[in-house]
Amino acid sequence: NRNAEDLEKMSDKSVIVSFTTRSAQEFDVPLPINLRVSKNEADVFIDGENIEVSNYIEMQFDKVNINWSNYLLDTSVEKKIYYDIYMSTRPDINSFKLIGTTEDMDGDLLFIGVDDPRSTSIKFTVREFSQDNPGYAAFGKKLRPNTTYYFIARTRLSIKDEDQERERLSEYTPAVSVTTVKGEVGDGDESAKRPLAPTDFEIALDEEGTPKVSGSSVEFTWMRRESNVIYNIICTARRVEPNEGIYSDVEDAIYQSFMANFGEILLDPLAETPADNFVYDPLTEQMKYTIDKWLFPNRLYYFSIRAIDKDDPSRYSAWVSIPVTTSLIVQPEFLEAVTDVQLGFFFDDTDIYTKSEDYTVYIKSDKDLKLNLLTRDKYTIVKIGTRCYVRLVNLKPNSYYDVRVYKNNGTSLVYTKDGLTTRDIYHNVEVKWRGISEYKYEFAIKAELDDEYTVLTDANFERYIDEDGRIRPYYGEKSIRTSGTQYVDYYARIKTIPVETEEGDVKNVPLSSNTKYHIKVRAVREDPVDKSLVAYSKYIGPVQIRTNFNQEDYDEEDTKRRKEAMFYDRIDKLEEALYWRVDIENGVSNKILIKRDRMVNAIENNINNILVLDISKHAEGLLEDIIYIPIKVIEILDTSGKGLCIKTAGAEYTLRPGVVDTNHIDVKEILNSANINDIYYKLNIRRLDKPAKKLSKDEKPVSIINKMSVDIVGTTITSSKLEEEIYDRMYNKSSGIVARKLNEFLNTPIKGSVSSKEIEDEVLKIIEEIEYELSKFLKNRIEGTRGVSPVMAKTKEVGQFEKPVMVRLVHTGEKGLKIPYVSYNGDKDWNKVSNAVYIQNSIVFNVFEPGEFVIIILDIPANDVYEGHPYSEDIRLLLSKYDLREVFGSLESFYPKENVRVNEIILLYEVVTEKDILNGGLNIRQRAQKYNLEDLLNSGGTTRNVNKQETARVIMMVYSDRTNLNLDYVVPSKNIYINDENKIHKTNYRQVLMALDLNIFTLNEGYNFDPDKPVTRGEIATLLVKTLKLTGDM
Repeated sequence: NRNAEDLEKMSDKSVIVSFTTRSAQEFDVPLPINLRVSKNEADVFIDGENIEVSNYIEMQFDKVNINWSNYLLDTSVEKKIYYDIYMSTRPDINSFKLIGTTEDMDGDLLFIGVDDPRSTSIKFTVREFSQDNPGYAAFGKKLRPNTTYYFIARTRLSIKDEDQERERLSEYTPAVSVTTVKGEVGDGDESAKRPLAPTDFEIALDEEGTPKVSGSSVEFTWMRRESNVIYNIICTARRVEPNEGIYSDVEDAIYQSFMANFGEILLDPLAETPADNFVYDPLTEQMKYTIDKWLFPNRLYYFSIRAIDKDDPSRYSAWVSIPVTTSLIVQPEFLEAVTDVQLGFFFDDTDIYTKSEDYTVYIKSDKDLKLNLLTRDKYTIVKIGTRCYVRLVNLKPNSYYDVRVYKNNGTSLVYTKDGLTTRDIYHNVEVKWRGISEYKYEFAIKAELDDEYTVLTDANFERYIDEDGRIRPYYGEKSIRTSGTQYVDYYARIKTIPVETEEGDVKNVPLSSNTKYHIKVRAVREDPVDKSLVAYSKYIGPVQIRTNFNQEDYDEEDTKRRKEAMFYDRIDKLEEALYWRVDIENGVSNKILIKRDRMVNAIENNINNILVLDISKHAEGLLEDIIYIPIKVIEILDTSGKGLCIKTAGAEYTLRPGVVDTNHIDVKEILNSANINDIYYKLNIRRLDKPAKKLSKDEKPVSIINKMSVDIVGTTITSSKLEEEIYDRMYNKSSGIVARKLNEFLNTPIKGSVSSKEIEDEVLKIIEEIEYELSKFLKNRIEGTRGVSPVMAKTKEVGQFEKPVMVRLVHTGEKGLKIPYVSYNGDKDWNKVSNAVYIQNSIVFNVFEPGEFVIIILDIPANDVYEGHPYSEDIRLLLSKYDLREVFGSLESFYPKENVRVNEIILLYEVVTEKDILNGGLNIRQRAQKYNLEDLLNSGGTTRNVNKQETARVIMMVYSDRTNLNLDYVVPSKNIYINDENKIHKTNYRQVLMALDLNIFTLNEGYNFDPDKPVTRGEIATLLVKTLKLTGDM
């Protein structure tokens, strides 16, 4: 009861019903209303004797009312309603072509009422098509009389919103058919006449009236009805309509495959060279064309033909389309065992007058000394056209034969072949059968005592090259019986059989001797259109054949034992290595994964302060090294106080304790990321052909240009887990690489005695294969592969080192001044490294950040120091040891006669004593004060000329620095008389005496020193060379 509160008087609640309001995007666009025919007429134009008929159709439909709020949230945007018109000659929805739209009022269709607000309907007239209209190619220039056309329409909403255009489409209206009126028929316009369609196109019949179609071929026939035309044949998945025009269905897989295999088939009966498989009989004017490849058994195809005007290819006939259903796949025939030992081969001889019996065959086995003429009972020759098929019978097994074929009574050599091999009668069998060349064949075999047949693969057969150049597991030849047919006589030599091992793997092993085998064969055809479709015939057979008895006894046990021991010895050495190689096959990068625990133990137990990891043999010829170092290895460097030296091609990188901070905020940030469980450091050393930043023209690289970077890498699994996976991949009993390779190695057939050296060579090869296979696994695990995420999941670049990395670069040994250069990642230019150690053909220096490193040689031109110049030898020697560009400028010219200035001698002292690296940022006055040479600046400043006594003072400062002698406590070894000693300043007197005593300086003929005389650049070069030779630095 209404308003009742008593539950007894209330009904149960109704079923809950829910609904969701539709969004603006979900309303369907309404179709044009009531598409109908309003006129179907033809205009007839008479001009003298010419009569032209012009059919036209007028269609009409009602406009739709659009509530834009159903489609737009903002109805103020720009919007339009358009109607699109489509036409076809058949009702198939995929065949309709767009012939007009109200968006284009200037098109081929005449629209009425589109923009008239008073009109509730729209009319459109269809009469002719311009060449850019899709209807032109499909239906011709204009409507044809007495032809049925189909029309559909749909509504299109065009919306321009925020500078973007989008459209909403209605469904298509139901199709409306119209058959045009006949009109008056006159003489017609010859220019519009189309070639005659070959309506008699059909499958050819054989003599018994059976269609000439099989599972792999079909032959067509038709008559030539007119001249000056060619014929176009296509194959499709459906019937091609007569007036369909140019067929180009991209979704028709059969058509696309047909075109890919055959291309455009155009057949010209009058061509000088007829197309393959095309025959034209000019007497009967009958044409035949055969498709003898590509077809798949038991499948329906539609073959269509049309005639095309040779002079105007745009004029063509209607299509004539017929269905062709190929027959079932043909079973092979006449399977039999080949009991004797045979060889087959073929050759070509264009001499059509030479018959089969006119050829003679000579052979020589590996045991014969000369060629021997074969008697007629030892071979057969079948000649078909210009090709000759030869079969040799009753040969010796396991033998090599050289063959020669002659004609003209043995005077003309037509074929030669060396090294033909007969079968191993103990471990091979041979069978023959008749089949079709387009098919493949599948064999099944079993020993007499086996329960199941084993299907063979191509790898189980001897390989042959057939007439078409294909490598196949069987050999085919034609005979008199198969000539002119698609059949071929095939021979197959079975060498091995697949056997499943205890581990579940399959390997191919030779057939056993003295064993009867049962063999059967069937035809196989793969659909060229859909590779997933494969047709199989029934098996034929089996036939029985027995391998010959072999009594050879091999003592394999001892050899196997030696092989196994040597194999495990090498595996142990592989396991003792400090790293695994990754992705060996890439050919660009030498990728190394450091073994965490083994490397940690090696560093801890190393008696030296630096452990050398030599990867140079793997780096040769590759562009870069990528070394993955577990964080535990870096931590052990810190706790043990030891270093790790990575030696690669042309370079060494020594990581010292504290090189990176393993507790850095970047490390913690990566470790705190989702799914990150461990840290590796990725060291990348690239070898560049040219530097990223240009060197000056007088600087030339004499070492490999190295670019080094370091990344912190977060991994989704721990290094321990990764090493467990590697161990399982290597040593799993059922699927491990080591067990599988050992099994393959031990089961390799052994013939005769095998030396330890031969076993060792084979073991080394297998170890390489193991390393290679493991490297592929590591590559996929570390870097990821299709469907598998990489272990290395998050990276961050190391910007600078906490402690410098020691770099050693090897140079070419070319004569000249060699200087290490660095360019860190943030630098714009190269910077010279002054604090370096020169060791034989290498230079050692420290780097503080990742970047590029190289050794350059200075090519100082000094053009004015020519050969034979008084100072040339000393100047060249000085320039080869020291970089004097900061002292004397670019040195394109040395100017040996120019006087040395105060600032130049101070800088020269710095360079020769290697103090320049300590004085970056100091000006010349500050440097002079540092070396107690500030008095040189007090008279004349930095640009005045330096005199001899001041030069002697600086020269002896160089001598003191290089010999560690304090000149204050050294006296000359002899008394020296200087005539003008009163001109020598007391500050310089002791140094002048010592320079004279060491014969660095000399007095002139009047015993004068000339202390105030300027010193030239050439003179100071000679003085320095003398000094450095005395100190042992030159």
